Amino acid sequence: MSSNRFGARRNAFLRASLFALQADLGRRGSGVIVRSGEPRFVLRKLIKETKADEVLALGDYSEYDRQRNVAVSTLVPFRALPGQAVMADPVLRRPDGVPYSVFTHYFRAWQKLRLFDRSPTEFVQPNFANIDNISTEVLEPGTGDRNFRAGESPANNLLREFLRHRVSGYGTGRDLLDGSGSSRLSPYLRFGVLAPTMLADDAEIAGAEQWLRQLAWRDFYFSLLQRHPRLAKDNLRLNFDEFPWRNSPSDFDEWAAGETGYPVVDAGMRQLLAEGWISNRMRMIVASFLTKHLMLDWRMGESYFMQQLIDGDLASNAGGWQWVAGTGADASPFFRIFNPVLQGKRFDPSGNYISRWVPELRGYDARWIHEPWKSPFPPQGYPPPMVDHDFARLRALDAYRGIGRR
Repeated sequence: MSSNRFGARRNAFLRASLFALQADLGRRGSGVIVRSGEPRFVLRKLIKETKADEVLALGDYSEYDRQRNVAVSTLVPFRALPGQAVMADPVLRRPDGVPYSVFTHYFRAWQKLRLFDRSPTEFVQPNFANIDNISTEVLEPGTGDRNFRAGESPANNLLREFLRHRVSGYGTGRDLLDGSGSSRLSPYLRFGVLAPTMLADDAEIAGAEQWLRQLAWRDFYFSLLQRHPRLAKDNLRLNFDEFPWRNSPSDFDEWAAGETGYPVVDAGMRQLLAEGWISNRMRMIVASFLTKHLMLDWRMGESYFMQQLIDGDLASNAGGWQWVAGTGADASPFFRIFNPVLQGKRFDPSGNYISRWVPELRGYDARWIHEPWKSPFPPQGYPPPMVDHDFARLRALDAYRGIGRR
């Protein structure tokens, strides 16, 4: 993966998480060793210095990780362990051996495996080795994040708070645009601070099937990435290779800056720019606007999200964008085109979320805040809609139907 795929906020959170891990290990008489270079050569030298028996790593599903693991295993004793997904192998298969490509069927099989595959895990007391005599580069601390404090302890505190106060209402709360009803645990899952199997257990104990379903979606996207390494580059539905995406850098820039003239879209994009995180409902709204209102290629949005998101994950990000655009496995129906005005009225009826992120509309009458262009007194300094919803909807439907006929 090229280094410019990931933004500064994501990398800072990763560094802060490693710094927190180093402090935790330091209290146990150990620490983190940091070295730069070709992984297989760095690890071979480190194994000689430490006299370690083997290298263990958390298994991942991208092509880069697979190639690196193969290269490392040629020079050192190496083993990739499950743990990134709930399932040890997220690729689940039908009775005829074909992998599931429809999420509903995948989720049923996933639940059954969770029910019957409950072999007890043997606990092994870890041995925290002293590394005082082993050279290491200085681990630079990340800048931290006011919304997502790095480390296992803050992550567990956030998890406990969610289980105490919000998990019972997650089914509807997850659609609140400000994210106040969601778990907000995705950055900790992304970097292995929290184990997805533990969260799945918690969801089952709490009877929170909608939360469990989101963890299954995450596994489903891992399964797609494992089978389709170019998930972020290639349409899974090949007929979309001929889709008439528009080429308008100026439209993309207005979308990215939160200057579309649709308050709910602009609020989401401005929060993303400011905080590096938005709720799942908000991600769907802004992605639908880019691909169906503006008819810009989903890959532009996928790449921009990876630059901005603190929880940027290749599988979930690419899988989600292909789902919204209609190009992926078990994709959203082509006729599902979010009306940004109705989405705002439904999930932010008071306009509080919009008021927070679009200061031009702060204090604006709630009757008009979702469609200020209809107000008798349109706001100063806020743009009109960059495209008419009815026109955009018909244009997108025509293009999608054209693909369906090919």
